[in-house]
Amino acid sequence: MLRPINSLFGSLTVVIGIIYGHTSSQLESHQLLYHLILGFLTYLFICSASMVVNDVYDFKIDSINRPGRPIPRGDVSGKETLILAILLYALGITISFFHGYFLSCIGLFTPFFAIMFALLGYAYALRGKNLVWIKNLIVGISCSFGFFYGRLLVFPNIPLGLVIFFLSSVFLLMAREVIKDMEDLKGDKLVKPRTIPSIYGLKFASIFAIVNNMLTVICFLVIIFLLNPNLLKLVIFLIIILFIFRSTYFLTENYNDIDMQGRSSLNLKIASFLGLIAFLLISV
Repeated sequence: MLRPINSLFGSLTVVIGIIYGHTSSQLESHQLLYHLILGFLTYLFICSASMVVNDVYDFKIDSINRPGRPIPRGDVSGKETLILAILLYALGITISFFHGYFLSCIGLFTPFFAIMFALLGYAYALRGKNLVWIKNLIVGISCSFGFFYGRLLVFPNIPLGLVIFFLSSVFLLMAREVIKDMEDLKGDKLVKPRTIPSIYGLKFASIFAIVNNMLTVICFLVIIFLLNPNLLKLVIFLIIILFIFRSTYFLTENYNDIDMQGRSSLNLKIASFLGLIAFLLISV
């Protein structure tokens, strides 16, 4: 329900943003540590809360597609889950107020951005399923905005390299999100959300995912060209591109097969994990 791995991945984008910017801000080591801890925890709690809220509103779909999750299984009630989400949102926003007041380069804009992130997560769970094109963009942006948030905590500008990090993450997550919608198509028929595969069909959805895969590859090639990584980082980037092509291959092989959809999604998940490692290494 909390999906700690997903929340951890997202929190690392904040860490990357902070590390990418800290040399320009000339922070003391203890200040850098405070920024890393507070920024990480803010994103972790708010992202976890949004995951919980999403499970509440996905109850009917999950009862078919993922009956082993805590709410469909009956381990917790919807009311208990919402209370947990409120507590997590409150923790994240409170930490952001403390961070903004005492440390952040952007002051009280820090909790403003944190609140916007929380509202975006809640709005997605509440209405996002019916926004067709926008829902995938919301997922991509909300899971990637940590790059900018982390950078702005320590320095008030966004370098081009970080913009490319952000775009590559958005494209990859949009591809994976539409593939997950393809996997969920059976359960979606119960509540009839407006998703790309449910409206335009699996073939169009697979093309949409493949296009986003290719845009992600282009972003990684631009990163390699701009930042000139050493051999280790270059190898990691090339491995990431390989996993993205594997994801594309499974969709082209048989986009109607839920097993192929699952393999495609898994390869993108691995690519996103390796991408975070590569971004961390290149930011140090």
